[in-house]
Amino acid sequence: MRLAVFGATGRTGIPLLKQSLERGHTLKVLVRNVDRLKLSEQELKNVTVVEGNATNQNDVDRTIEGTDAVLNVLGHASNSPSDILTKSTSAIIQAMKKHNVKLHVVLSMESVVEKGDNPSNYQKMCSFLVNKVGIKALATDSYNQGELIRAVPREEIDYVIVRGPQLTEGPFTGNYKVSNYFEYGLYMKSTISRADAAHFMLNCLESKEHLGRCPCIKY
Repeated sequence: MRLAVFGATGRTGIPLLKQSLERGHTLKVLVRNVDRLKLSEQELKNVTVVEGNATNQNDVDRTIEGTDAVLNVLGHASNSPSDILTKSTSAIIQAMKKHNVKLHVVLSMESVVEKGDNPSNYQKMCSFLVNKVGIKALATDSYNQGELIRAVPREEIDYVIVRGPQLTEGPFTGNYKVSNYFEYGLYMKSTISRADAAHFMLNCLESKEHLGRCPCIKY
């Protein structure tokens, strides 16, 4: 497949790129700074690089044109707008509609809520603490991103919103648990490596099991 990748130079983006290439995919990536694209000359032979910004509609259009699916691992940086995920995802959705690209696989967080989730008093406490330590904007932006994706009819753009716990720099294992529902008491202290999160996202391109769902991944 030819994949459009957003967030390619981030800590999850790099293992996602490398694993995508290992599986035989070709890539189009949107980056602000090409020097941060940590790939070998051999790897770059199968990568088309678009320099630009994920909130710029023209840049996003150029990245998605001619691709088969979108992998989205955009996140918040210290200098990012508080609504970077919502703004960039809006541009991505518009470009996917324009270029008839039908599948959007996104790495998100626990603030996306799925019917069937089982909140607990522990989660309420954790939500309070999250708000107190200053990442309320991230949780809100992630939630809004999920709502934006799910507002599009699935016959136009299908999706998988991958809900990850704390992401680590640990090694790839290929051994993790997946659930379509979020058991807060079980997941709030969980982790998964960025390499394994990337692995699951790529699996979602090859299987219909989680289409239209928000699966949770953890060790």
